[in-house]
Amino acid sequence: ARRAHRCLSEKGEKKRNSTEHLHWHRAKSAKQDRKSCKFRRSFRTSPSRSALSPISGHSTTTKELTMSGGPDIDGVMECPDGHRCENGSLCVENPYDEGNYYCDCDASRLDGAYRGLYCEHEATEYCSYKGAVSRNSFCTNGGKCIAKVAENEAHLGCDCPGNYDGDHCQFVKGTNPSDWPGGTTNVLGSPQGAGRAGGG
Repeated sequence: ARRAHRCLSEKGEKKRNSTEHLHWHRAKSAKQDRKSCKFRRSFRTSPSRSALSPISGHSTTTKELTMSGGPDIDGVMECPDGHRCENGSLCVENPYDEGNYYCDCDASRLDGAYRGLYCEHEATEYCSYKGAVSRNSFCTNGGKCIAKVAENEAHLGCDCPGNYDGDHCQFVKGTNPSDWPGGTTNVLGSPQGAGRAGGG
């Protein structure tokens, strides 16, 4: 089952990116030691919480989801398996490896763009025309855009400083996880990384 995991605050949360580029990190499995909160997914907003965007290509009918995760304190959320998501990113269960979680950096409620295993690296250069904020095409850690692109065009990568690599310069050289083929993002429905989006 494809499930997004998060306890929503009473202030309300809004999923910003309907494309659902999912940044996948396989963390060690651990027993869930905190309570889960449940809600009905209706895709309507309310004063108490905003609905999550439907996952691209999947039914948007109302269904019950289990949302899990520690409290979001200062933009950091702890997933049930101990994986931590920073900068307001969303903790999501890996649909291909139940009990393991990754961070959806595109779900960040903050104004910037982030990448990395924990969404810890903020954009240092945007690769969109006129330098507009883009959640898809940007570089972190001092990387330089290979080319400027329109909002609907694919990210073409970054020329990274010596210590970094990845599509967004989000990994220290030699630490690119083996389960992120080529340091790319896996689009949901493409467990082997056949579907490519911006770097994870």
